[in-house]
Formats: sequence, structure tokens, C-alpha cells
Amino acid sequence: MSAKATVRRNKTAIQTILSGDYRLILNKVYEKELINQREYNSLKSINREDAEGHVIELVDKIMNKGDDTCGAFLNLLQTDEDIKSTFPQLKDLQLNEALFVPRPVEISPPHNGVESKGIQHDSSQRETMFDDGKGKGAQHVTHSFQPCSKRSRSTKNIRTLLDINNELESSEVAALCFLCSDVVSRKHLEEIRQAKDLFSRLSEKGLLENNTFLKELLHTIHREDLIIRLEAHSGNLEETDARRVLSNFRIMLYKIYDDMTVDGLESMKLLLMSKLGKRHLDHCKTALDVFAEMEKKELISDTHVDELYDVLLKLDAKLAKTVKHYTMSR
Repeated sequence: MSAKATVRRNKTAIQTILSGDYRLILNKVYEKELINQREYNSLKSINREDAEGHVIELVDKIMNKGDDTCGAFLNLLQTDEDIKSTFPQLKDLQLNEALFVPRPVEISPPHNGVESKGIQHDSSQRETMFDDGKGKGAQHVTHSFQPCSKRSRSTKNIRTLLDINNELESSEVAALCFLCSDVVSRKHLEEIRQAKDLFSRLSEKGLLENNTFLKELLHTIHREDLIIRLEAHSGNLEETDARRVLSNFRIMLYKIYDDMTVDGLESMKLLLMSKLGKRHLDHCKTALDVFAEMEKKELISDTHVDELYDVLLKLDAKLAKTVKHYTMSR
């Protein structure tokens, strides 16, 4: 049984046990780098739920990160002395006697043992087929007129993208949409709820013909585990266009968002209240939302970041320095 399946099987029991001291388990998974700084701050700031609500959110994040992270989490529960002494009930769970170790990613076999066949449509349809295997929301496009080996490889790549879609949580999808603001229209981005919807739009732009752009996106949001999966499943794609498309401007804004604390976000919203308005800021749940509002009001752009620099200088010199580095590197 995979590590992720083991966590899922014991999910309710794990959550109930760990809720006895959720701050201890939160600090432990952060120390082991199973969650990043932004996720740690987000979980720590949950103040409207009971202790079990915090742990549920934490375990969901761990599961969304994939099998290797789940394995590291189970190892932590079984080997850390503080955890073992604080939560002795864990020893009664079937977490597998052998500790989990990362394993190479294997290419999933075709659905039902048969490669999907291309469906011919007119040229106005998209160039990929994103189907979650449940018969819902499938988006089919033509693979006709392709050699069999190329069609087979394309089908395999689509399944990999669907796997990646299933591993990304909603906050990460929102971050990816923000990073793609320069290549996908705002109207289309507002319609996106899952990563596979974004992948379809990127495919239309020819940005999924190789892994370059998607790898850069995943690297920016710290999902190296999904990059490994992408490379393992995709094989050697033709590097038809390896130029950098993700802008330094977007990367800079994401870094600020990634490093900003919850208190910093609230302070930034307060400083921008007179320019963005309370109604708009009340809908901003993250710094990325605030940056999007600033762009709408033309307070920031890839060539104009003075307003952002002045605001951050009042909050955190380190964050302001990120903007400074961007302006110096242009």
C-alpha cells in the first residue's frame, strides 16, 4: 500500500489523535520541511476553528503533496520521540511496520489497459484532451493525422497533467493563474477552478508543447515533486520553443507573496485602503489578490513598481529589497 493510501486509510484517527496538540505537530512538519513558510503561516493563522480543524487542514495539505511527502509524514509520526511521547495512541494505528522511503515515480498504465484513441474534431477545438477518467468535464481534441507513437506519447502526457491537476490544491491553482496573467486573458483566468482548465488554456497558446513553461511554473510555487513526476512521465519531448515566457515581474510578485506573513498582508491592505477601497480589499484573501487589484487600478506594472516599493518599505525592508532587486535587473 502506498504512503498516501495509508494516510487516507488512517486519516480520521490521525486527525483525532494529533488534535491533542496541533501546535506541536505543525511545528514538527515545518521543521522537517514538509510544508513551506507560507503554508506554515496560513495554518498557524487559522483562528476560527477548533484544534481538530487545524489538523484536518494540515493532513489535507500533506496528502495533496503526494506519496513521498506522505511517506515522510508517516516516518515522522513513527520515529520522532516528542511525537511518540505526546501521542502514544499512534502506536495502535496500522501505519506499516516498515518505514516509508521515496520510490521512483512509475508511469501509470493506460486506462483499462488500452491507449485512448484520438477523436477527430474541427480545427477550432483545443489541442489536448483533459479527461479526469470519471466522464466529467472531458475536453477532447484531435490527435488525428499524428503518427501512432506521437499520439501514444501525447495521451501519456495528458494523463500526467491530470495527475498533476489532482495533486494541486486550490491556493496553488490560484497562484498558477496569477503567474499566467501575461499569457492568458483575465476573463479566461476568472473561469478557471482546476489546474486542468488552466492547462487547456496554456495548450491553446502552444505553451505545453514541451515542459519548459510548466516546469518553470511548478518550480516557482515550490512543487519540485511534480516536476520530477512530469519529467518521469513525459519522456523526451521536443524542445520546440525553450525561451523563457514566465515574466520576472510575476516571479517577483510571487516571491513577495510567498514571504509575506499574515500580519504583513493585513498591514499592506490597510496602507492601500485609500487607493483600492475597502470593498475591493475585503475580497482579497492573499497578497496575490491585492497585487491583481493594484494592476487593475494601474498602480503597478512590469515597468512601474514604485508604489509597491513604497508600501513594502513601510512593512518589511526584506520584501522591499525584493522589488529593488527586480528594478535593478531589468
